[in-house]
Amino acid sequence: MVKSLNAAFTRFFDHPDAGKLALRLTFGGLMLFHGVAKVQHGVGWIADALQQQGLPAFIAYGVYVGEILAPILIVLGLFTRPAAGVYALTLVVAFLMVGTGK
Repeated sequence: MVKSLNAAFTRFFDHPDAGKLALRLTFGGLMLFHGVAKVQHGVGWIADALQQQGLPAFIAYGVYVGEILAPILIVLGLFTRPAAGVYALTLVVAFLMVGTGK
């Protein structure tokens, strides 16, 4: 009896691909919302913040790569690891920009 319950439980919940899909959709979708906000309102304020840190303003357009292209690739499951690396770098830069201003 216990073996059959264990087998049924394992068969019902053992879907690693479905779990990866759910994680990609959730993570990529939430990241994409940040990118859409940047498309709607522009990256001018990011360029100003970069210039205050002594960096060139054109780096602000990298936000589009990090918050639009990378999440789309993650959701689609294409180049997932490099796209996650690009997004992680985007988060590090954002963290440093906010943290160094204090």
